[in-house]
Amino acid sequence: MPELLELAQGWAAEDARRQSQFSEAELAAAADLLFGNGGDPRRRAERIRQCFATTTGSAALLTADVTARELQALYTHTPRVMENIVRVRRGIPTFGPVEAIRFDGLETTLPIVREGAEYGQISLEQSQTDTYKVIKYGALFQATEEALANDPVRVFETMPMRMARALIRTLEAFLSSLYFGADGPVDAFFDAQPSGVSSLPLSVENLRTAVGQMLAYTDPDGDPIVAQPKYLMVPPALQLLAMEILNSINLVYPVDTSGSGSGTPERMGTRNVLADLNIQLLVNPWIPSLVTSGTKGATSWALFTDPANIPAGEFGTLAGYDFPQVTVPDRGSSNAAWIQSDVLTWKVKSVFGGTTIDHRAGWASVGQ
Repeated sequence: MPELLELAQGWAAEDARRQSQFSEAELAAAADLLFGNGGDPRRRAERIRQCFATTTGSAALLTADVTARELQALYTHTPRVMENIVRVRRGIPTFGPVEAIRFDGLETTLPIVREGAEYGQISLEQSQTDTYKVIKYGALFQATEEALANDPVRVFETMPMRMARALIRTLEAFLSSLYFGADGPVDAFFDAQPSGVSSLPLSVENLRTAVGQMLAYTDPDGDPIVAQPKYLMVPPALQLLAMEILNSINLVYPVDTSGSGSGTPERMGTRNVLADLNIQLLVNPWIPSLVTSGTKGATSWALFTDPANIPAGEFGTLAGYDFPQVTVPDRGSSNAAWIQSDVLTWKVKSVFGGTTIDHRAGWASVGQ
């Protein structure tokens, strides 16, 4: 498989020792085993045999290398929702507490400097510090030689994709839980709103209200911060409605022209200026899973700013775990039965954490 060989040759220096112990034939066998070879069952059986015929204990290591590269590619290119609203911090050096700091200052209006007068100083202050810890998530995946050979629908070839989905779902569920709880959007985070979490259902008029309230947010000095919303986050049940609101060029309203309120309604069109704000839609399938009170999981919605302007939170990964890791579990050299058994075992692991940061980055409603 040329694509796999090209990936293997470009691996980082620390992986060079592992790739050098496998021949191109062994890599090709693992690639066919993992990702298919055109559907020839006789060739598939031969590749499985070749893979398990490699040096003692190396079949799992070989396929772990191949799977890791495929998993990394899938993980990198699979769209994720929650990382859009948080700042991302890589290379956290410890499992201990990590500070997520918010600073305010240096953005106020500048004072007049009179002739010959000294310049005043504007300070940058640490206005909020939250802490979090990175946590380890992982599982073991196994497959026997018999299971591989007797896989009529080629389920095993989807394992890297399934691993990537499991890791992404773990990440998305964790970050979503920072902003949504059983009763709806978390009040403690969305307390920058004038009256806390709203009850307005999603509509054109209510979205206008939400945008206006966000744009009125101020900093500790009372200066406007222009919290322009960039993302509208909704559950799947509101996806089509949100698309209509954000993408429609014109809006149509019923109008009573009789003067008495009992005449035949006519329809009047007007331009949908919300479309000019370029608010991006984020459909979060974890909202109905997290919001379990009544039907609020189908009606809750929220707005968030661009994290480059005002981050709603911070997501961090442990050093060496910018991407999920796929390795072979170390059972100890004395466990000869495991080393020589025809069972492929991989350990999938990811280490990350996060917290909320700036309450002025969002606005939310339970929608009822």
